Amino acid sequence: MDSKDRVKIWNTFLKFARDSASALKQYESSSWQDPGYSWDTPKAGGTLVEKDMLKLSLLSWCILAAQARSSHLIQECKEENFIDDNQAESFSQLNFKQQWLILPVIKMKPHVKSLIDFKQYPHRVIKELHKLRDNLFHVNHDKLKKQLDNIKSDELLDYFVNFIEAMENMNVLLERGGLKKARPEVLGIADAFRKQ
Repeated sequence: MDSKDRVKIWNTFLKFARDSASALKQYESSSWQDPGYSWDTPKAGGTLVEKDMLKLSLLSWCILAAQARSSHLIQECKEENFIDDNQAESFSQLNFKQQWLILPVIKMKPHVKSLIDFKQYPHRVIKELHKLRDNLFHVNHDKLKKQLDNIKSDELLDYFVNFIEAMENMNVLLERGGLKKARPEVLGIADAFRKQ
């Protein structure tokens, strides 16, 4: 697959995450209008309540976007001859948190590794999303329901904001396309969802 198609897939995951963040933000405000996608018939067994559906949607798409982004960057490193096919295959087997940490090393920017601190935002969100990932993708119903009950909408919206910032920070750290500083139009996406 060429880079353009990979970018389209990655951008689609990010769009779904943004759309979910927008819906959750609207739900928490007075501007919520039910989009009518609830599937709640007695025969089907019903769905989660609207708020939990929106939270699950945002969580799912953010995690998929994080995985798609790190996988895309690994393939980009291969295309730029920083790694060979075998290394790319090995790195692609790592989880997105491990990929995120190793990307600067792959791009031969070892000084950058110390700047990826999973204890500090924005990159801390990668660690937090990864922690939530297993219960979601292995569909551990009990733990997943508990996570949805315990995580606040604002916290999930912050995950989205911080993911956008972490993604752009990684672009700068890797000097992708000669980038030396964060682009205002990208950070503007995050700003639109920042708590008022």
